[in-house]
Amino acid sequence: MGGTVLVKAGLKQSKFGLLKKGNTPKSIDSLEKGKTAVIFVTGISYQKDAPIVGRYGKDFTYVNEKRILKKQEILEEVKLANAEAVILTGADPLTKIDRCVSFTEMLKKQFGSQFHVTLSCPLKLITPQRLERLFGSGLDELQVRPDFKEKADWSKMRYLAKYAEVVLDLEAFPGKEAECKKLLDHAQGKIKYVIIKELEKKDYNTSLLAHLKTKKDSSIVEGSENLARALLQYANKKNFSACYIPVSLYQEVHEQRMKVKAKSIAKKYAKVTIKGTIKHGVIYLPDIMPCAEYQLKLGMINKKNVIKKLFRIKRDLQRELNIQFDMVDVDEQKLRLTTDALLVQHHASFLKNMKLQPALVEEYPTHNAAELKVQLL
Repeated sequence: MGGTVLVKAGLKQSKFGLLKKGNTPKSIDSLEKGKTAVIFVTGISYQKDAPIVGRYGKDFTYVNEKRILKKQEILEEVKLANAEAVILTGADPLTKIDRCVSFTEMLKKQFGSQFHVTLSCPLKLITPQRLERLFGSGLDELQVRPDFKEKADWSKMRYLAKYAEVVLDLEAFPGKEAECKKLLDHAQGKIKYVIIKELEKKDYNTSLLAHLKTKKDSSIVEGSENLARALLQYANKKNFSACYIPVSLYQEVHEQRMKVKAKSIAKKYAKVTIKGTIKHGVIYLPDIMPCAEYQLKLGMINKKNVIKKLFRIKRDLQRELNIQFDMVDVDEQKLRLTTDALLVQHHASFLKNMKLQPALVEEYPTHNAAELKVQLL
């Protein structure tokens, strides 16, 4: 859609490709800045035939890429992400409403009333009582995901009219234009905002979208973008504050979030790339090095003894090579030493003589620090 057409249609386009008319919910602003942490509350759904794949079908909680076992870990991950907002999501978070309320109260208490909390859920389990609990706990925004198979649930949108910050989260499903428009008609006067998303095939929806074609060399569903733009125009005519989010925006946002977190966690000797990865020097123990079974080995090994050994090696290296205290660290998660890239290059022979393996590593700023590139020296 060209610039002139956008202006005539009264639409604005953000630098990430988001199209909008009117205001967008605050959750979108934080999302575009890469300052939203995603809390996957549960993979449990109200649907008995829901897919069991990846996170779905299991009652586990994640913050961004990290599975959490204690509530306190949520606060730690949100701080590391330098987030100013969170979105609670999952198969259906309302199956664990106590968890949603508890998380919201904890986040508001820790980060203050200005910290924005959004909940994204299907309509199925929404009731006036649950809405009261959610907004009473400090929830700022509710995004509802309607199901075309469960049209009877659309009537539950009448409960939402009393709340200002409610969003209709609508996927542009090719072949369902008429149904999408009926849904927008039904939501008119009850919901203020509409988010229309380009449709993408993922592990958990592959069976649902099996009959739809994707763009060449892409997981994006063919025809979804054109439908989304048509629905955006229709939503505008119905006086919704509406926006269209292409798949590319989420890819850009993910990269932006990686950059924010990388800058937050990178050590002084590390380099943060324009893609949000971290480059630094690494010193491995010979029996704990990246390989096909690296993660499995890290999960089975007695970490306590290895960590003690790494601290001894750190002290020896600082003494022998005159390394500043804050220029080498023990990575207790991946059982290695991290340091300056130039240092491992300069002292590669010395380190090998100590039966250590120096390397240059580029990795993602995720909980498991997944390696993108490892160059053994």
